[in-house]
Amino acid sequence: MVIKSLLPLSDEKEQNHKHEQHVLITEYLIGTNKTTKETKEDEHNIIAVSPNDHRWYRLIELRNGLRCMLVTNNLLENEEGKQEDQEQEEEDEKSNQHDTEGLSSDAEKAFFKYHTTTVALYIPAGSLLDPSNVQGLAHLTEHLIFSSSSKYPEMNCLDSFVSYHGGTIHAYTELEFTVIVIEISSNRVVETLDILIHSLIDPLMLSETIFDQIQIIDEESTIAQFDDHYRASRLLAHLAKENHPIRNFSWGNKTSLKDFVSNVNSTTILKQLVKDRYCIPEGMNLVMISDESFRVMQQRVERLFCLMKRSFKILPDYIGLKEPWNTDNFQKFHLGMYA
Repeated sequence: MVIKSLLPLSDEKEQNHKHEQHVLITEYLIGTNKTTKETKEDEHNIIAVSPNDHRWYRLIELRNGLRCMLVTNNLLENEEGKQEDQEQEEEDEKSNQHDTEGLSSDAEKAFFKYHTTTVALYIPAGSLLDPSNVQGLAHLTEHLIFSSSSKYPEMNCLDSFVSYHGGTIHAYTELEFTVIVIEISSNRVVETLDILIHSLIDPLMLSETIFDQIQIIDEESTIAQFDDHYRASRLLAHLAKENHPIRNFSWGNKTSLKDFVSNVNSTTILKQLVKDRYCIPEGMNLVMISDESFRVMQQRVERLFCLMKRSFKILPDYIGLKEPWNTDNFQKFHLGMYA
């Protein structure tokens, strides 16, 4: 296991703002975090942090290859000799699961406000891998993969659990990756992550669920037609090279997915798809931001995410998909905008 603890770095040019959680998460997940001159030589293992950010950072790599960034403002744990025994910690963790039981709704909201954990998981599978005859498959898979599993067969178990305990959950599919972001009370993180992990390891992908999720995707697609950002993205997609996957209808709807849902083997196909493209820990990135100590967070991550075994799969290669807009049509469009 690779471990690297980081203090906030000082920079010659002082930044006048503090990184927001979602910005920090996004930058780490897709690998766009910038490094200062002092950190260039090891930029894959160093996080550039604002001098105004007083949180602590740790990068770890699990034995299955999953890379994690842990972020905390709990500094007591970092002083050697002041860590609790593991047995005591596990006992506290079990007792903490009942901290909010019996509280009024206002009291539970107050607890949630000051004791939250945000988790974001990057999965190396996106809509560029959709076959031309099943456009929107990655989006459909994102909807289905977190709906139920063999261990948690209740429909929409993850979303229901998070919502019931006052948290939020958001997942989205991009061209090259899928991301799920969860914010939940710190004493519910273990249960939440257990549901999430088993959704990846053994999703049910029930046929009736597939039909229901396609209906939801179709409704989302209809609503999106009135969004200017969506319209612009579709216009750019149509200006790309012929046969380039970026031209595909990545959102999907009933029309693009109708043949797939009528396939009697759709459940089997989706399960194999998750195994081949989604449950690949060595291609995943995880960010956890919490008020818990590094020790507690690291134990939770190791215990839960190591349930996924190293897949030894070859990660998607998009090198052959460069310069999708190197066409006459796009150049005419670009020049016309500034004429």
